This record gives sequence, C-alpha cells and structure tokens, in this order.
Amino acid sequence: MPAKRIYLAGPMTGLPEYNYPAFNAEAVRLRALGYHVENPAENPEQSSWEAYLRQAIRQMLTCDMVALLPGWEGSRGAGFERSVALQVGMALVLADQITEALPSAGVEDDIPCFDPGNGNKARRRAESLGICTPCGGSGTIGTGISEAPSTICNKCDGVGKVATPPNCSICDDTGNANHGWDKPPVGCPFCDSKLAQEQQP
Repeated sequence: MPAKRIYLAGPMTGLPEYNYPAFNAEAVRLRALGYHVENPAENPEQSSWEAYLRQAIRQMLTCDMVALLPGWEGSRGAGFERSVALQVGMALVLADQITEALPSAGVEDDIPCFDPGNGNKARRRAESLGICTPCGGSGTIGTGISEAPSTICNKCDGVGKVATPPNCSICDDTGNANHGWDKPPVGCPFCDSKLAQEQQP
C-alpha cells in the first residue's frame, strides 16, 4: 500500500524565515497530489528547540513516510528525525522524488469515515487503528466559538493518534458525555474520567 501520510523534515535553524516558505511550498505540492502532509512549519510556537523537536517527533510518528527537503544533511533536527524514522521502520525519500499522485482511496481505506450514521462502525475501526476518536484523527476539536473555531485535541495532543483505545466508549475518555454533539458539555456518568468534573458547566 502506498504511503498516505507524509512528514516533512528539513533544515530550519539559521535559515531566513526558518525555511518555512520551502516547507509550505512542498506541503502544498504534495497535498495537491493527494497526500496527507504533516508540516512542522505549521506547528504552534514552542518555548525551545527541544520542545519543537518533541512535538515534531510525535507528529512524525503518525505518518508512514518521511520526505526530506534539500539541505536536511546539515540539520541537527532533521538528522535526528531521520534516525528515529530508520529505527521504527518508516520509509525515507527525498521530497522532490515524490511526483506521482496518490491513487484514489477505495472502500478498504485505512481511515474510517466519521460521517453521521457510521458512528459505531467508524469508532471501532478507528480504535483498532489507534486513531484518536474525539478529533477523528484531525488533531483538532471544534470549540463553537467564532473567535477561535478550533483547538488542539487534549486526548491525542494534536497528533490524531493514540497509543491505546479509550476506556469509555461514551465520552472517549474526555469526560464529556455530549462529546461530538452541538450540546453543552456534561460530565460522563459512565466513567471516572478526571475531566468529567472539570467540564461540567
């Protein structure tokens, strides 16, 4: 099966605009070919280089391929990311060598459909794949607030995947029994999530 999720690795430190224009251009190109691209240049600001790297590694591990941008050899961070990718068996490729569009997904697509009416089936499939069900694998949760329409999912820390499936199938361990509905949050009566009391109105 061809890679569907690609992580971009390359030099940032010491370059103009942290080389974000090159990262963003490559992300646009690969997305136009049909790939899901995890672009560290789009990540929120962090307090230190180490914090950026920790976030990037979590993000990279949700992917099945690392695409290396020009100049990666001279980058300490990209070198570390490459080393981790090799250790965990991820595919590595030079970004400019990806030229073919991703074939259209079929009915056996790995990513479940979270459309209305497919809830339980999609939930079970997502849990078996380690996909975060509160955010549907997107890494963000809608807030219902126009000034800030979304926020990073606190279940998966914005990476879209979880190491273990949730214990509670009602609230996905969020503590909000109305999770996923356009209703005010309410404590989940079916689990002892610590968030339950915090999220009650």
